[in-house]
Amino acid sequence: MIRLSQEAEKKAMELFDHPSNKGYIGFRIIARMNGCNVNYEMTLADIKRPGDAVVEQGFMKIFMDIDSFHMLTGAVIEYVKQGDSEGFMILQKSSPCSACKVSSLGNCS
Repeated sequence: MIRLSQEAEKKAMELFDHPSNKGYIGFRIIARMNGCNVNYEMTLADIKRPGDAVVEQGFMKIFMDIDSFHMLTGAVIEYVKQGDSEGFMILQKSSPCSACKVSSLGNCS
């Protein structure tokens, strides 16, 4: 199951408390195989879509389609600051290629 680090959960709370983000209920994450790499898209979610897998941590909800849910098992959402840049980053412990060979979600060679 995917989870948020303490820092990411703190930053998410700040993000969702901002007046311009009222109406959003969590994050939506889409993970797609691109050869042996995984591409991630993370946006603010305002609804639960049919077929969504939902992970709840504290006040946070993370919405994913079922393929993304399986690819993100064991992942951690971290909040990272590097110089002038900062933002959420998804960290995976296992290699995407081993995951795609097991789940056949991609085309690893």
